[in-house]
Amino acid sequence: MLKQKKLRLVFVGLLLLLAAFYYPAIHFEYVWDDTLLFVGKTSLLTQPLSWQLLSEPVLPGTTYFRPLVFLSWYLEFNWLGQSSTTSHIIGLIIFYFNCCLVAVLAYILAAKFKPQYAARWALFAGGFYLLHPALIESSAWVSGRFDQLCTLFSLLAAVLLVKAQLQQQRIGFLSVFAISVCVMCALLSKELGLVLPAILLVLSFALYQQTENLSFVATLKRCLFEQKVLWLSLMVVLVMYFVLRANAMSSMYHASMTVDYIQNTIIKDWLPLHTLLFYLQQTFIPFSSTNILHPLDDWNFTGAVERLKAIMAGVFVLWIVWQAICKKSLAAWLSITALLSIALVLNFIPLATSGNIGHERFMTMGLAFVAVALVFVPYSHVLNQLKVRLHTQKLLVGIIVLVWFSICAITVKSIIPLWQSDYSLWKWTHKLHPEAGIARYNYFYGALKKRQYQEVIDEAEKYSKKHNGLEVADQLAYASALINQAKPEGLKYLEGAIYALPKFHESKAPDARRHADYFRITANQMAGAYSSYALGQMLFENDLEKSEKYLDIAEWYLLKDQKEMPNYQRSALLFAQGKYDKSEALYLETKLTSDKIKSEAYYVTGQVLKTYCERHPERQTICQKFKENTVFAK
Repeated sequence: MLKQKKLRLVFVGLLLLLAAFYYPAIHFEYVWDDTLLFVGKTSLLTQPLSWQLLSEPVLPGTTYFRPLVFLSWYLEFNWLGQSSTTSHIIGLIIFYFNCCLVAVLAYILAAKFKPQYAARWALFAGGFYLLHPALIESSAWVSGRFDQLCTLFSLLAAVLLVKAQLQQQRIGFLSVFAISVCVMCALLSKELGLVLPAILLVLSFALYQQTENLSFVATLKRCLFEQKVLWLSLMVVLVMYFVLRANAMSSMYHASMTVDYIQNTIIKDWLPLHTLLFYLQQTFIPFSSTNILHPLDDWNFTGAVERLKAIMAGVFVLWIVWQAICKKSLAAWLSITALLSIALVLNFIPLATSGNIGHERFMTMGLAFVAVALVFVPYSHVLNQLKVRLHTQKLLVGIIVLVWFSICAITVKSIIPLWQSDYSLWKWTHKLHPEAGIARYNYFYGALKKRQYQEVIDEAEKYSKKHNGLEVADQLAYASALINQAKPEGLKYLEGAIYALPKFHESKAPDARRHADYFRITANQMAGAYSSYALGQMLFENDLEKSEKYLDIAEWYLLKDQKEMPNYQRSALLFAQGKYDKSEALYLETKLTSDKIKSEAYYVTGQVLKTYCERHPERQTICQKFKENTVFAK
């Protein structure tokens, strides 16, 4: 009873910490890839629930298979409506559960192997996890739900295994079933779940090693034999997962391993070692470079100092393995589980990380095991080796912990507000990485959403002056800003950008649309270029035929559930062509979807027609009809 009370106090403490640091997130908007991943995927609101709907690739042209997360969004949107506030609240609830599971795992292990102050150690582990700056990305960003849900089920499986094995050596059938369900749920949340069976095997082995005085081989045999039902069950789960994946995806993985990648990236540049170094740095000194971009271009792969640091990272891993096997260190085994959790993102295989060496969200699961591992580090033994007095030991450890947590708290408190909108997020990122194209374009895009047109124009012209021109994506944003300020020269920039774009829509190949997703800018961005040009032709040139042509091209690049905005633009075009009934019918049909997703895009039709009439008063009949129209929001 006393133990339960102590754990409840730990949970309350973690809840207070969460509220103190993450409360502002509930007021944040959908940002970054949220629109691409699910906000713009109106089928989650308009279509009936089906396996096909949930098992589609996360992004066109990829093989990311994560149906459980899409099920969570489907239920959320259809039961509670599509609201960024609701999505953020659910995300923070999952994050809180993960923090509690970290505390529970630490408490169970501490109660067995380090019983003094077990509750305090649980609070330490949970607090370390909650306040770690690397977790801002997966916690303050709605799309972080992939990592958060995968971590939730992974931690739940770990807690079930540890608790069951400590209570009875052979895990019972009910626990085996529960663990297997958790593993399947983790797999259906993110591919990271593939390492979970290995993590559970390491945890089980570590528990045997801590409780039995046997050799490494004897311990492994006992672990495999006594828990054979669990391992067989997990093998069945993996087979089931790959069957589901094979039926849903066009291939097992969308990127291919090439000889060039092996020779240059792995062997010559040591990218996996440098990536390991990156994640170790982000684990222990996260406040030094916490942001959403870590460009490969900023990393010196051939420098002597960087190579030495990469070698030291590799040696550190070997030392941990030695500590685990030879010294039977529980902290080392838990560290190995953390390393396993990042094994798939160490760049041994090509990753779609937009030119980054890694991302903090990939650490969501691993940091949970790091937090628990820190509980079992023999601090006294280390300090005794340094011949430090007991009183000084406590003072020194206290100061280090206080300083580290304080810096983390300040970092979290200062960075979280920057996730409020695309504008604030990417403006900050652009300041950190002014030469990164993805940061610059997304900053322009965020500014356009906030109608900061002059800011986009000023920044684009500043960049153009410095670099003697703009990238294609930047030209698109610059032209959009000019057009939105009713400056006809925006059309010239759009013409130049469109001329430079490959004409995927003219290809006769059946997979032409898929190739568009692998260009330097997304199919969505290309669609935006063509639709902006179509709008410009309508507003500035009154060339409705040309406007229709380019709007058709824009829609070719979009999936069915991405056409909300072009539909409203087409409605305005149809009205300007005198096709009033078709215009109103398309407007009302699209507005049904907009109402479901709480979008205000339906104002576009009225705004476009208003501007059109202001610039072309000679179209008296059309403009009078628009003035009398009661269907369009104005």
